[in-house]
Amino acid sequence: MSVAELARAIVENYCGCRFEIESITDERVLARGDYLVLNKRPIVAITKIVNADDETDEITNYVVFAASGLVRSEDIEEGNEYLVTYSAGYDGVPSDVQLAIDAIADKLSTITSGPKSERLGDYSYEAMSTETIGELPEVYKYILLRYRRIADAGLR
Repeated sequence: MSVAELARAIVENYCGCRFEIESITDERVLARGDYLVLNKRPIVAITKIVNADDETDEITNYVVFAASGLVRSEDIEEGNEYLVTYSAGYDGVPSDVQLAIDAIADKLSTITSGPKSERLGDYSYEAMSTETIGELPEVYKYILLRYRRIADAGLR
């Protein structure tokens, strides 16, 4: 695995999502009111929504809230389960995420078994160590905050 691939894996693990479009087939979703909360976001396209108990009962009139992963329809009944086939994710790595990946890759390339930090007057330098490889500096956490899925982060 290259340094760039490792940096991307660290960011994807932190965010709890991959920065590519995924196809999800027949995800089982429990209705909450007249909403379905899908596991992956942002939603790119919905192919099909059917009642899990009666697959001939297809929902065709709905509104998608792509960024939040929500689907709303007056035809959705609370407590029912639905099978949803859809695609979600990012068509490539967003530029601010790529900035964080590049900076982390640069830090990773400084991993050393020597001194972890040095200071000379007003100049200071801190190398990333093998002990802190999975820890993201606060500035990168701030950049990645809007992409982070708390429930999924750190589970890959």
